[in-house]
Amino acid sequence: MSLMAFESHDATHTRPPSPTVYKFDILLLQARVMKPVTRKRRRVTYAESDEEPEVGVAETPPTSKRQHRPRPARSSHVTHEEHKKTKTAPTRKRIKKVGSKKKVVVVSSKATEARSTPSIPSDRVIPPWASLPYEILLNIFHFAASPLLDDDYRVTPAVAWLCKAARTCKAFTEPALTALYECPPLDTPVAAFQLLDLLNTETIYNYRAKIKRLKLDIKNVFAHVAAGRGQFGLAELAILLPKLTAIHLSRSRDRPPFRTAAHSSKQPWYYKPELFSVMSDRGVRLIGWTWIGDLIGQTEGLVQPNMPIHASTLFQGLRHLDLTNLELGGLPVPTQETPGQTAAIRRKGLQPRNADVLEDLSQLTSLTFTSCTSSSWSILDHLPKPLTSLTINHSNIISDTLSNYLQPHGAHLRTLVLNHNDHLSLNFLPHLRSSCPSLTHLSLDLTYYSPLIVASVIAEPVYSTLLDEDHIPTWPTTLQHLSLLHLRKWSTPSALNFFTSLTDAAGELPDLRYLELRAMLPEASWRERASLREKWTDKLERVFLRCSAAPRKELASLKAWREWKEDQDELTADDNDDAPLAKAIPARKRKLQETIQEDDKVKTRAARKESKRIREEEEEEREESEIAVVHGMCDVVDINIDNLRPSEVRFNEGDFMDSEKSGDEDWNEDDDDLEPPQLRRGRQYAW
Repeated sequence: MSLMAFESHDATHTRPPSPTVYKFDILLLQARVMKPVTRKRRRVTYAESDEEPEVGVAETPPTSKRQHRPRPARSSHVTHEEHKKTKTAPTRKRIKKVGSKKKVVVVSSKATEARSTPSIPSDRVIPPWASLPYEILLNIFHFAASPLLDDDYRVTPAVAWLCKAARTCKAFTEPALTALYECPPLDTPVAAFQLLDLLNTETIYNYRAKIKRLKLDIKNVFAHVAAGRGQFGLAELAILLPKLTAIHLSRSRDRPPFRTAAHSSKQPWYYKPELFSVMSDRGVRLIGWTWIGDLIGQTEGLVQPNMPIHASTLFQGLRHLDLTNLELGGLPVPTQETPGQTAAIRRKGLQPRNADVLEDLSQLTSLTFTSCTSSSWSILDHLPKPLTSLTINHSNIISDTLSNYLQPHGAHLRTLVLNHNDHLSLNFLPHLRSSCPSLTHLSLDLTYYSPLIVASVIAEPVYSTLLDEDHIPTWPTTLQHLSLLHLRKWSTPSALNFFTSLTDAAGELPDLRYLELRAMLPEASWRERASLREKWTDKLERVFLRCSAAPRKELASLKAWREWKEDQDELTADDNDDAPLAKAIPARKRKLQETIQEDDKVKTRAARKESKRIREEEEEEREESEIAVVHGMCDVVDINIDNLRPSEVRFNEGDFMDSEKSGDEDWNEDDDDLEPPQLRRGRQYAW
């Protein structure tokens, strides 16, 4: 099934589709973009009858009654008529034409029946989904089919689901196709060329206006050549998209584990001036863009001598910018110096006019640094003030530099993501509340990757300690999502200060709904670590975890409510009928109490002392862990405190189990009971 050319000829439009267009769409549907959906074959039995088909389970005849015809001996002079007479009859007959007198009985298995039966009682009344407005259906398809590409930029099963939903009815066709083509999943050059062919063909729907974003992996789309088509050109596609607003490019080396393959010495694609000129001529105004440093080397003639590229109308409305694998000043920026002076400045490690590059982007709200390096990170001081999202991944930024930037510029910041930065510690947390009063999302992943192509080698952080003992973290009151993974290289007092700061600020975090902490205590012994894990895991869960009652099953549907109501009425009627027996209930209770008292007297004095000691210890621990404020609003509280080092490949006990057979696979313990006593009398076993 192809997603590149889905065309529904059943949709109601003023202009019917031409036969040529319909044939083209059917051919593209048969093209390979993703793996075909396989279906289980159903068993079908046939019978000679004029009756209507019936659905049931076919009975298989016993194997003892089956008769196999002997295969005739081969001969070189057997005629065609003799071969037809001796040919064995097929086990299954086929219906040759419509209207045959053969009765078809479709066999349904028990698993199919169980799967079709809903777990919740329902009246099987289908709501009028087709009558919903277009905007609501579009939001439903966006939510249900996200994402269309996985982390490796491969197509997900949601693409096939959207294609099926678009063929369900006419009301679903337009919103499902819009959700599919808004950011078309292109994972191969064949899929890219299929989309290009579709846009150049006259179709019922205006697919050019539906595409608004492009998310491409450079290796998947540009590194390979399609048969008979050559290398895919991004400019050829961009010229056909008048509503294009964002182009996001990525490579596998710019994603974890951030390694370059040994054979990838040549870059398959570069930024070309034709791409920018085509989009400017079409009047495109981008709101999302990605700069990759390795791909800018051959674009010297990209910008006019006295005009930065970000000052053009193409980038004036830019809101989301990704800077990948760049040294500050690596952007294609013009300077007043001569090319020789510019090269000399870059050799010294300076950045000519790097601040002007981002200051021209007055509407920038989201900025991402990935695998960027700098000696001072002075570019942060010149970022636009209304920045609401900042992401820094796998870069050499340090805590003091980040803290100096957040104090004057973090007032509008709402999302802060800091992953895989081996120079960054948590010493910026004491000023986080005052620096970022509007922060809602804070995420840190302290997993570091080694440049060596060895999965077992784990890179260690460059900083000396993760959090100083005299640094007490503070948390913004607007925080909603907090995720800190693989915290390590700190002392036990620093870890206790960190956990205590969370419980003390529980009353000031009314919007917190997600809390995930994974920490190591390398200096603590295994007994102390086990005690701290039991104490703080239980305490943080009691403080933050939402303790909601289980949903009532009788409220799942109207039919479930009616059934529950009928059961309650029957129980009430039974209680009224058993009123004369109510006098016998106290006697049963007294007898039960006497039995319990007798069992208590049987207990020994030592057991009573042991239970008393355990009870006193539990009361002391409860008094020590007395909680002042219970938050109780987090849907997810995931706390993990251990001494397990982060690793790219995790091994478990199954990887070290002996794969050889023990030799006792045929032994069954029940066979000994069935063995005659005279045979078992003289047999003795070592165990």
